[in-house]
Amino acid sequence: MVDALQLRRLAKFAAVGVSGLAVNLLALVILLAVPFDSLAVGGEVISAVISTQVAIAWNFLLTERWVFRRGKQGRALRLLPFWALSCAALLAQLPIAGVLQASVGNSYVIATAAAIGILMVGRFLVCDHWLYRRRATHRCAATAPDAS
Repeated sequence: MVDALQLRRLAKFAAVGVSGLAVNLLALVILLAVPFDSLAVGGEVISAVISTQVAIAWNFLLTERWVFRRGKQGRALRLLPFWALSCAALLAQLPIAGVLQASVGNSYVIATAAAIGILMVGRFLVCDHWLYRRRATHRCAATAPDAS
């Protein structure tokens, strides 16, 4: 069951995601103008990967400071899993965007925006339940009878 605090975090996570989407798409538009074609992949894929890395950094910093309100302590330990989660989402984003592209007027930018939106909820759930999970603290106040 979802509580009010979790809904607020989801709303903030979504707001960070929207701002990250804007950063991602702006970087994507700029990078699509650069001729990145190689023998293995086209410029669209390379541009998507680079723009996603820029957006990951943006999202991580805002998620740390605003969504889950974490200080600098432990930030380095959270960066790698956050980055890995975001890169895994990118692996899902690329084929989803490819499938959606034909249905959105052949716009790779709009297809990418839709794919990112689809994947946002799953990323939030992983962050909320695993990466930023609050550790339960239990105070033991004389739980066992004195054996003496």
